[in-house]
Amino acid sequence: MWKRPERSIKQYVIGRFSDNLMKFLKTTLYLFIVFFCGYLYAGPNIQNYEQAVLEKPDSSNAHLALGRAYQHDNKPFKAIKSLKKAIDLDYGNETAHIFLGELYYNKGQFDLASMHYEKALKINGCAAYYNYYGNALTKNEKLTLAIKSYKKAISLDPDNPLFYYGLGYVYRKTGKFKEYKKISLKLLKLDKDFGNKLKNDSELFAGKSSISIKFVKEKRTNNND
Repeated sequence: MWKRPERSIKQYVIGRFSDNLMKFLKTTLYLFIVFFCGYLYAGPNIQNYEQAVLEKPDSSNAHLALGRAYQHDNKPFKAIKSLKKAIDLDYGNETAHIFLGELYYNKGQFDLASMHYEKALKINGCAAYYNYYGNALTKNEKLTLAIKSYKKAISLDPDNPLFYYGLGYVYRKTGKFKEYKKISLKLLKLDKDFGNKLKNDSELFAGKSSISIKFVKEKRTNNND
């Protein structure tokens, strides 16, 4: 009867080493996931950002990062102060203008939100910024300018349903039903969820524009899978 040959000492040592190595790697991976998830849950370490500002008080990006950390920590007044400082140090810091616009938008100060989105657009005229600007203008009842802004966003990114949603809403609000119907049909072809939302919504979506952009990107990714 055939018997499995006994492992040599060398094979035994290698086998034990491999087993221990796998256990070590699994434990390390587990600890990494735990600490990483804990960091995401806890949010940004504001003290680190405050220390960075103390070390580099003339750094626009240091104040920008601190402002964003305050924003995530639901401290809007401190966030606004830090972001304004970032702009004072570097007026061309477009991200600081965008974050300030978002803060003012969520506070209902749509005139200030529009102002900072417009300043960001002068630095970088990308589609997302035109969409943010259009949202703030719509909330501020400057609908003619909002239409132009949404149209510009669509011209730069013609496959983004979020931009058609904003434009369709303004067309309906201003009684331009022929244009609204055309945009509504286009939106239904691009994204049925947004198309149905446009039909049912009586109020322009509230909340952070950046989250809406992220939602669209996630839908696109999932649809491509």
